Amino acid sequence: MSLIALEFECASHGRFSDTVDRSGPTDAHPCPSCGAVSPWVISAPMGRVKLGEVTRGGSDSPFPGALDTRAIADGMPVEEFRARRAKLHRDARHKQIKAGL
Repeated sequence: MSLIALEFECASHGRFSDTVDRSGPTDAHPCPSCGAVSPWVISAPMGRVKLGEVTRGGSDSPFPGALDTRAIADGMPVEEFRARRAKLHRDARHKQIKAGL
């Protein structure tokens, strides 16, 4: 006999959890408050939420080498975006060569 924790929902008292025998029927269980037969419901997954910070306005500056795709989202054709990106790469490489890197 192995037990499993399941959630059931009573029409009067809402959700409750109880441990039931895994080998027995698990589709309904009596409510601990009123004794009414309550159907089994799918439990929400257990997890942790990491708190973060949300601010309005622009985001921080992107890290070096980050690809900015906002132009594509604004409707720029992909071919034009690729041509501009290739030009930026050529210019950056030319700048590195001039600097002797």
